[in-house]
Amino acid sequence: METYDPAKVGTRIAWGRSHSVYHYGDHEVIRFPRAESWMWKQNLLEHFEHEIALFKEYFGEYVLDTRVAQEPGTHRIVTIQPYITGHYLSKSDLQDVAIRRQFDDFMSRYDALVRDGHGQIDLVGQGGITRRCLSNIIIQQDKKLRLFDAKSWELDGQRRLLAVRSLIKTIALWKQNSTLQYLRN
Repeated sequence: METYDPAKVGTRIAWGRSHSVYHYGDHEVIRFPRAESWMWKQNLLEHFEHEIALFKEYFGEYVLDTRVAQEPGTHRIVTIQPYITGHYLSKSDLQDVAIRRQFDDFMSRYDALVRDGHGQIDLVGQGGITRRCLSNIIIQQDKKLRLFDAKSWELDGQRRLLAVRSLIKTIALWKQNSTLQYLRN
């Protein structure tokens, strides 16, 4: 497994509910999981590899390339992605024909993922909880839609605080489904 270079870890650029994100070298970011490490404990590597492969299978070019790496000398797992800029997907973006076409294609793939029994993924993200946007989907300056920080809402294998996680999942999916309905109309 690839090990990351601690000398390339730069300043923190985001602090999410489940991880911290830092610049990594000149063109990438590195994500240090917090909640995921605690929840998945022994099988975090397997969990990340499964989700990366599943999302790539269903969403193809919309998913940022993601590598799993290990902290040198430890078993701590991180993920590394290209550094991108843009803004959260919102209703006003869908006025643009090119973005709307990508969104419709993405949502048909999302529907297939769910229909195939894989469960919903977190599209609304932390930034979309209080606003009507999908903060785990970025619209880049070149108008390309990118899924960059989504996680499965599946709780299989997670026994820690299962009741609390189930409540959070219920509330977040209610918000997400409401936002998706708003965006699709």
